[in-house]
Amino acid sequence: LAEYNRLIRYMIKTIEGYEPPLDWRPQKLIKKFIIPYERYPNAQFMGVIIGARGVNHRRLQEVTGCRIFIRGRDVGDKFQTEEELQMPQHVHIEGDTEEQISTAEELLKPLLNPESPEFEYARTHGRQQLA
Repeated sequence: LAEYNRLIRYMIKTIEGYEPPLDWRPQKLIKKFIIPYERYPNAQFMGVIIGARGVNHRRLQEVTGCRIFIRGRDVGDKFQTEEELQMPQHVHIEGDTEEQISTAEELLKPLLNPESPEFEYARTHGRQQLA
């Protein structure tokens, strides 16, 4: 099924005028990034990605068009699969197109590095919006 979906997406993108089968429903594309807690044990990744009252999280979802979740061990998300419950904490991205996923990836990668200026900006900017 995943290969079938991938092939239809490819044909839509590359063959001009291609119409997908009428019964075809595009599957959501999913990408996961492990949060590097082992490398940066004191960094507040959850707070930076979500932001104060969800400000950063909401902005990320609006800009990318993706749904973004934090899942894994020690996260109380009832929609997690058994596999995700066994994984270390990670950012779970769901999008309709590869472009949406890559945009989300570009915006989230710096937030997973506490030494980046984007990490510091997101950390302080969320607090400023509350004031």
